[in-house]
Amino acid sequence: MASIVFGTAAALRTFTPEERAAAVPCEAAVLGAEETSNKLNGRYIWQVRLRVTPKPGDPYEIERTARLTSAMGERLERGEVVLPCLMDSADRTRIEIAALA
Repeated sequence: MASIVFGTAAALRTFTPEERAAAVPCEAAVLGAEETSNKLNGRYIWQVRLRVTPKPGDPYEIERTARLTSAMGERLERGEVVLPCLMDSADRTRIEIAALA
C-alpha cells in the first residue's frame, strides 16, 4: 500500500521499510485544508494543517502540502477528520499517512 510522507521538502515520498519499522504510531487530526492553484499529474496540491499526536507523546501542529483527489481534499477541508499515521522517530516533522495515498 502506498502512503504519503509529509515532510519539509517539496517532494513527498514514502517511508522506507526500515523507517516504517522504526516509526512511532500517531494520529493526525486535520485542522484545515486549502486547495492551491497548483496541479501535479492531474491532482491539485492542497495545503493541510494537522495536529499530530504521537503514541505516547504530546500533540504538536504542522502544516504540509499533499497532492489529493478533489473528493479527499473536500473531505479534509470540512475538518473533523482524524487519520492514523506514523511519525519518524528521529524527525517528528516527517509523518506518513497511508489514507492520503
